[in-house]
Amino acid sequence: MSNKQIIASVVVIIVAAFGAVYAVTRKSGNTESNTKTNTQAQSNQNTTNPSATPTSIASPTGTTTTANGCTRNYDSNKRMEPNIDFKNKLVTLEVKGFGAITISLDDKAAPKTVENFVRLAYSGFYDCLTFHRITDLTGDPSHPGRIVQGGDPEGTGMGGPGYTVPAEIGLKHVKGAIAMARTGDAVNPNRESSGSQFYFAADAVPFLDGQYTVFGQVTAGMDVLEKLAEVPVNKASGMPTTPVVIEKATVSNKN
Repeated sequence: MSNKQIIASVVVIIVAAFGAVYAVTRKSGNTESNTKTNTQAQSNQNTTNPSATPTSIASPTGTTTTANGCTRNYDSNKRMEPNIDFKNKLVTLEVKGFGAITISLDDKAAPKTVENFVRLAYSGFYDCLTFHRITDLTGDPSHPGRIVQGGDPEGTGMGGPGYTVPAEIGLKHVKGAIAMARTGDAVNPNRESSGSQFYFAADAVPFLDGQYTVFGQVTAGMDVLEKLAEVPVNKASGMPTTPVVIEKATVSNKN
């Protein structure tokens, strides 16, 4: 299996398994032990070489117009600027036809992850990308576990920038949390994060705690996230039937 194929996020491949385990084991009262068993059985994927500061990004540089009619201006030189200020930051994602989601980034709990996310947003990497997977991990209407995933430059769940970010696991998957996707434990025992793919927790998903790097919290636009979590999708893949486009990502100071 090629590196390109394995960049697919664990939220795409592995997290669904966690959700299934969660849904089943809520009934059995033994969620913790069954989730651990499932983790140990994870897949036969390969992994990528970790690097928090890559020398290049696997995404076209310059101004391009996407298939969704969005004009993307990505500058990899901005991504690699030295000594970028990533502390005390907000990132706002403007989602076409839905509105804006503002995220407060926790640079104390996850400094490497936050720096990477700020660099990508600052350089225009996320502009015109899509939310490629929206799904409920539990399948239980009484205890939903909806996630909204994006950040793949290919828009398929199979793409990424070609590097990973060290794990900084600690924050909880409360409603409105944002976390990085990753490949599974079998090929990624250090639980390093995807270089660009992230997901929002539209509901609290505590069964993912301790597994993925949470690095921020939605502070404005929860109504937008709620709308995204309910868009029509292909049931097999979780991909929206109509593309959901991040028109622009903007970095600003908290105060």
